[in-house]
Amino acid sequence: LFRWSGSKFELHQELASHKACDMEFFTIADQSFLAVANSYDDYSQHNVDSVLFRWSGSKFELHQELASHKACDMEFFTIADQSFLAVANSYDDYSQHNVDSVLFRWSGS
Repeated sequence: LFRWSGSKFELHQELASHKACDMEFFTIADQSFLAVANSYDDYSQHNVDSVLFRWSGSKFELHQELASHKACDMEFFTIADQSFLAVANSYDDYSQHNVDSVLFRWSGS
């Protein structure tokens, strides 16, 4: 993760990931989040959790692990007063390409 210093980007923080394919930044009620779509782990397993980080004021900290299967994209959106995070899964270690994508709804915590 790089931060703009006024004249260039400088390294601010490293975030653990597993062959990340996408990141999605969003805010909910003045809280900032960064979702990371992980595609597979060091053992070539595709059933690897994606992660949601929350901004602590000085860095992103792990907030939640999200079950995913070779996640390739994430999109945040709102409908009325509800917030959602869609995760596009592309491959499952057991059923291969026959895998559902998922939709997470913010519960407020």
